[in-house]
Amino acid sequence: RGVGTALVNWVIGRARAGGHRHLWLYTAEPMRVAQGMYQRLGFTRLPEHDWTFAPGRTLLAFRLDLGRGG
Repeated sequence: RGVGTALVNWVIGRARAGGHRHLWLYTAEPMRVAQGMYQRLGFTRLPEHDWTFAPGRTLLAFRLDLGRGG
């Protein structure tokens, strides 16, 4: 328990350390627990960036703003 949160926090730290301004991720619609975790960690749901890669198969877009210059 908590492994997913620890992993996402590690990725956020790496992105900040690398000077990135945004961190994007995509998740499958049924992954409701993961979506809640992303939102608790500050990610914003951006449906206009969802990716439909096959008929009836859509990944949901989320973005975290890391701040100016990292």
